[in-house]
Amino acid sequence: MDLRAVLSGVAVAGLVFGLFSGGADWSSRVILNLVAAEPRRARLFATRGLLVAAVAAATALATAAFLVPLLLVTAHLRGTTADADAHFWTVLAAIVLRGALFVGLVALLGYALAMLTRSLTVALGIALAYLVVAERLVQDYVPSLTESHFSGIAFAVLNERLLMQTDKTDCVGEIACAAMREGTTATHGFLALAVYLLPVAAAALWRFTRTDIG
Repeated sequence: MDLRAVLSGVAVAGLVFGLFSGGADWSSRVILNLVAAEPRRARLFATRGLLVAAVAAATALATAAFLVPLLLVTAHLRGTTADADAHFWTVLAAIVLRGALFVGLVALLGYALAMLTRSLTVALGIALAYLVVAERLVQDYVPSLTESHFSGIAFAVLNERLLMQTDKTDCVGEIACAAMREGTTATHGFLALAVYLLPVAAAALWRFTRTDIG
């Protein structure tokens, strides 16, 4: 299992973490106490959202810090580390930092979705439906948006091929492989993620600041 696959899994975990972080506040009614303690709702929303993103990003960094030495040991025992030059380490660092940012933003998306729906169950249902159903629907009916599905975004952000200037890489899943064939860049991936995140976050912030909490 490579670093890209692990960080993709951490991103999914980050999404779930964000959903639970936002949804649990409403299901437990803790949000009432939080608003009473910090009546400036926009500040409360931003602070908690950034905290969720920071925790998720730090988890991604910690995962990479634990995994990279194991991968190097495996490469040394079962292959070779002859290509691990300065360029290799620069690319590895870039992928790790991209992965941490990606995980943090995905967690923030989950938090914003839960704050928008004000229901952990509904938010989880939407996220699950998207991850499970949307991939096939996009491929079948809107193939032009294939690279902008979550799996395509994850591959683009974590793909080392363009940085290493090589055609050799692995992909799993039709959308990820489509992103590989098209040479989808990390910039495209982050912009696509922003298209998901910004409207949801803006709507969640508007509802949180402009409507009743009770």
